[in-house]
Amino acid sequence: MSSTVTVSSKGQLTLPAAVRSALGIKKGTRLRIDLEGDEVRLRPMRALSEARGTLRHLARGKDMLEDLRGLREAWDKEFRGRLGERT
Repeated sequence: MSSTVTVSSKGQLTLPAAVRSALGIKKGTRLRIDLEGDEVRLRPMRALSEARGTLRHLARGKDMLEDLRGLREAWDKEFRGRLGERT
């Protein structure tokens, strides 16, 4: 999915409805903004209640890096699917 938006004089932009819908972004949703080279990446931040239990592996002695990679792959796969992109 690709869209073009215009930045207002206040530095604001409006995310297209299809993007908001695909990512579950609603009024009040917090977004993480990452600058990667000459690109900006916006990601919805998960509520703390949704993240509950994701660090349980620390108590069980699992490899944290391996778990984080798995979480990242699952996250990317889910949202690419919602946006109609292919990995």
